Parts: sequence; structure tokens; C-alpha cells
Amino acid sequence: MKELAARNAYSVSLARVFRDPAGTTTSRPGNAPETAARRRAVNGARILALGVAYKRGVGDIRESPALEIIANLRRKGAEVAYVDPHVPAVTLDGAVLKAAELTEGELAAADCVLILTDHLEFDYRRVVQTAALVVDTRNATWGIPAPAGRVLRF
Repeated sequence: MKELAARNAYSVSLARVFRDPAGTTTSRPGNAPETAARRRAVNGARILALGVAYKRGVGDIRESPALEIIANLRRKGAEVAYVDPHVPAVTLDGAVLKAAELTEGELAAADCVLILTDHLEFDYRRVVQTAALVVDTRNATWGIPAPAGRVLRF
């Protein structure tokens, strides 16, 4: 039970990062401790990114914003895996990442599932039911019931 409570607290902390991802000390000097807390929330987080392709249904990663998002999360200390049925591997900052399978285990192990490309192959209902926190940048989970605070939509 303690592990579940700690994981939920960690998810809430990650949710704060995504609600206000800027959180920079240059724009708000008085918020330096808050910014440090945000970095701690990302550092060590297990994030599962769904989709790295530029758009749904294709394997084209040229100019895909997902790559920059994943690279930035990795630079901040997050452990990021990705799932994309159309992109078997990507190279980020000189490291080759291979696509993972979208399994119950991957979903349950992630502190946060980040939907970056809304491929039709993904079972979003299962994602919402299994993941501790879902950050939906594509509105792929619209209409799927979820407990309060589990899904953040942008």
C-alpha cells in the first residue's frame, strides 16, 4: 500500500511538471525551489511515450516534435521508452532507442504515459485504465472515462 501511495504522489508531482512545463527561474526568480522540485520529479521518472512519428499512421519522423520532447526529458534525467508501430528505432543524442511493445507491464511500470502521436493502433481505453498518469497532447483519450487527475489533456 505504501508503494502505491508513493507512486501516486510521484505521479502528482509529474503532473505539476506537465501542467506548467516552463517553470523557469528566469521568468519567476522567486520560484527557484519550485523549479528544483520539478526537475527532481522528472529525474528518475519512467516515462512511456506513445508515438514518435510526425503524424498518425505513418513512420516519418522528420521534424517530429516528439523527438525533441523525448530528448529533453532524457536530458533532465527521465528514463524514456517509446512505442510506435511505424518506427522501430530512433537515434537521439547519439543513442539508439528501440521501440517497446505496448503491454500491460509497460503501462503499469511507467510513472507517466505521454501521448505524442495518436496512432489508431493504440488502445487508449486500456492506456487510461492501466497507467498511473496520462499526458495526452493529441486529445486521443477524449470521451474515455478516467479517475480525476489521471489524464491531463493539452
